[in-house]
Amino acid sequence: MEMGRVLKKEGRIILLDWCRDYPLCRLCDLFLKFLDPAHKQCYTQAQLRYFLEQAGFSVLSDLKLRLHVIWGTMIAEAIK
Repeated sequence: MEMGRVLKKEGRIILLDWCRDYPLCRLCDLFLKFLDPAHKQCYTQAQLRYFLEQAGFSVLSDLKLRLHVIWGTMIAEAIK
C-alpha cells in the first residue's frame, strides 16, 4: 500500500525477489528466520500477486524463474 501511495497516477512498480515456491528457497527462508533478525519471511508468487491486488494494484505480469538448480526468483509488474 505504501508503494501505491507514493506512485503517480497510473505509476508502475516492478518487484523482483526470491521465491518461496522452490524447496531450497523455503529452506533458506527457514534458516534466515533464525540467523537474521531483519528477515521476516519470503513469499510465494501467488502471495505476492494477492498482496499487490489487495493494495489496489492491477498486476500486468508475474513470472517465476528458476535461476539454477538451487535458486528461484519471481518478478511482478503492477500498475496503480
